[in-house]
Amino acid sequence: MTARPRESFKLKLSLWIFAVSAITFAAVFAACIYFVKQEVTSDLDAIGNSKLNYALRALDEGFSTTQVSAENLASISSSPLVAHRRDSIFSLIEHFLEANPRIQGVCVGYEPGIVAGHEEGFAPYVMRTANGFIRRDVALIRKYRDAEWYKVSHDTKTTHWTDPFLESNDSIVITAYTTPLLDRDGKVFAVMAVDLNLNIVADSLQSLRPYPTSMLTVVDRGGKFVAHPNRDFIMNESLESLIDKADYAPNKNILNDIKAGKRGRDVYQTKEDKMIIYYAPVEKTGWTVTLEVPRQEIAKGYDKMFKGMLIDMIIGMILLIAISRFVINRIAKPLEDFAGAAEKISHGDFNVNLPVIKDHNELYDLRQALVSMKQSLNKYIADLEETTKSKATIEGELNIARKIQMAMLPKIFPPYPERREVDLHASLTPAKAVGGDLYDFLLDGQTFYFCIGDVSGKGVPASLFMAITRTLFRTIATNAKSPAKIASMMNDAIADGNDENMFVTMFIGKCDLVTGEIEFCNCGHNAPVTNGSPSPEDPHKIIPSDKVHFIKNLPTNIPIGVIAGFEFEEIKLQIEHNVSLFLYTDGVTEAEDKNKNLYSDKRLIDMLQQCTNLESAKEIVEKVADDVHRHASGTDQSDDITMMCFKYF
Repeated sequence: MTARPRESFKLKLSLWIFAVSAITFAAVFAACIYFVKQEVTSDLDAIGNSKLNYALRALDEGFSTTQVSAENLASISSSPLVAHRRDSIFSLIEHFLEANPRIQGVCVGYEPGIVAGHEEGFAPYVMRTANGFIRRDVALIRKYRDAEWYKVSHDTKTTHWTDPFLESNDSIVITAYTTPLLDRDGKVFAVMAVDLNLNIVADSLQSLRPYPTSMLTVVDRGGKFVAHPNRDFIMNESLESLIDKADYAPNKNILNDIKAGKRGRDVYQTKEDKMIIYYAPVEKTGWTVTLEVPRQEIAKGYDKMFKGMLIDMIIGMILLIAISRFVINRIAKPLEDFAGAAEKISHGDFNVNLPVIKDHNELYDLRQALVSMKQSLNKYIADLEETTKSKATIEGELNIARKIQMAMLPKIFPPYPERREVDLHASLTPAKAVGGDLYDFLLDGQTFYFCIGDVSGKGVPASLFMAITRTLFRTIATNAKSPAKIASMMNDAIADGNDENMFVTMFIGKCDLVTGEIEFCNCGHNAPVTNGSPSPEDPHKIIPSDKVHFIKNLPTNIPIGVIAGFEFEEIKLQIEHNVSLFLYTDGVTEAEDKNKNLYSDKRLIDMLQQCTNLESAKEIVEKVADDVHRHASGTDQSDDITMMCFKYF
């Protein structure tokens, strides 16, 4: 029997979608709208930036002309002859103002004693008025040498533009260009201020507006209006005050950019219209020129065209949706049936009936895949149930093992409240359900035995080895009497028959609580940290110190369980009141953060140094534990963390 040719479901659906798409023009309309909008925006930006550049050049021309004129006048005013002739100074300034109509006035503030007859200072000021010029000596009116225009140029010996201010009964906006006058020795003998009339500059800027309803303004460094079509705003309103009064949500990013001296373009929405704003800083003064253009002014033709294209696009999209819905409903009905069957299978109904597919196409392949999936899921669920039962059994046994292991360790602190000579606290946090770290202690009369250890490896083998080690310590400690002997007997017992070559690093100690004599045996373990130091009179006597440090120069011993018959060495010391020992396993210093950085010996020393004022061993252990957990926050614990603090009183 000849097999029927395979029909492509995807090809059939693609042809239908292509036929529907061919009768719509949505893509063409969208492209036209996009490109028209881009072109209009580009033209507007070109016009806006061009007008902004004209305004900047106009301002720069006014400032540059004023600077050049001021510097020319300064070169003349620096003459020692002029500086000592009072009438000549006023005459010189008047001639200068006649030649520079934009300049409102000039003031020269002299240092005391420079001009004869003016020992307290002399500040001739000539101001332009509608009726001519007015001469004044500012020194008779105010302390001009304390004014900002004088002090900045005098102290820095540099020129600068002042912030704008109002002059002549608050009708003229002025900014002053100040320059220091230097004698032959380079010493400032006067400061000259040339006042530029900003009203003239502001009026000339308004002719640069590209549209009747657009607005061109100038704001100073603080955002206050220096030039504005509404004269009531000048020096009375600022960008921030207008934002505070606005009855719409302003775009505060524009204000931030202007204050930062940036050049840019942005938009903001008022209640009436969307405004496009261009802004750029004035290089010489740090002020900013802004040009605001209402969108409706430039987008009238664009909006009409956009509305027509939008209507055509909506009609086309409705037609496309209607035809596509009819076609897809007809072709994709089997897919809905398969989706419903797949949902029932996902809820555990593996007996659901699948739709029959006669055509040999992708839908037929999908049906076969669902049949295979039902069979695979049945088998997977059966295997998963068996695995879950086994895992639950193992987890239950591990939880019991953890409880047994933790129950073996002392948990009551302080362990001997009746003995005032010692304070002790310890903690153990396993990395897995069970771990290989241990600590233990016991009191035999007036002798206190203690130890801390770290078994090689992790998990169940390490926990069993830990239990053996702890039992041996308890059994041997009260009989062997010395840490070295305890280590030797434990080593021989563990090394015998140790086919797995496991070992344990340990620190074993013994302290006479009456005399303060203490013996250590370090079996390959981390060096302990103490706050004690050798006494200058007797190096074997340990007295409290204000610095914590590792105990070094301990006898070198191997870990317990490595070689049978090894002779362990110990050290004897005499400790005084308030000396403490901090013991720990490498899970503390090797704890990693998310960047694989270790907790480190240095951080441990720094942390313990902060704990020197703590009396309680429990507080010290808890402080270090909290710091280790903060360091390793967000990462899985990789090793058991065990700590013990022993304080002798």
